[in-house]
Amino acid sequence: MIDYIEIPNGVNISIEDGKIHIKGPKGEKYRNINNRNIIIEIKESKIIFKAYFPSKKIIRDMNTMIAHIKNDIEGVTKGFVYKLKGISIHFPLKLKLQNNTLIIENYMGGRDIKEIEIPKGVKATLKENEITLEGHDIELLGNLAGLIENSVKPKEKDLRKFQDGIYIIQKP
Repeated sequence: MIDYIEIPNGVNISIEDGKIHIKGPKGEKYRNINNRNIIIEIKESKIIFKAYFPSKKIIRDMNTMIAHIKNDIEGVTKGFVYKLKGISIHFPLKLKLQNNTLIIENYMGGRDIKEIEIPKGVKATLKENEITLEGHDIELLGNLAGLIENSVKPKEKDLRKFQDGIYIIQKP
């Protein structure tokens, strides 16, 4: 089985020691590609994936690897954006962004302060109660957006009535 990905202009890709290095205008990304059943080559402006006598598992692994590399190429060329919105019905939710840390205050009227560190490679902006996360790594952005969303979920409350929280409103 043979499959390939076109390499767009402005993207440099190299394979060294079982890792693929993708570099573009928005950033760079390393990915581990240690799979002895899949052979990866770069020829002209294509990444070629080969698997000899593939089983269903090898085909699945190859398709997963191709999808990850396509996401990495899109990330270093265009970038990804997640948008989250803080909604407060009962108590006013206060959001602050200080020194790469998102600070959530007065959630459900509580006095505890939740601090979420923004990792390197993610640009976060705060406009009123809307958080915008931008970066080139879709996995890092998705994990951070999920962490922010899950950090302020109502516990032991009726979810139909208590809808306060921070919710993802736009995914890439």
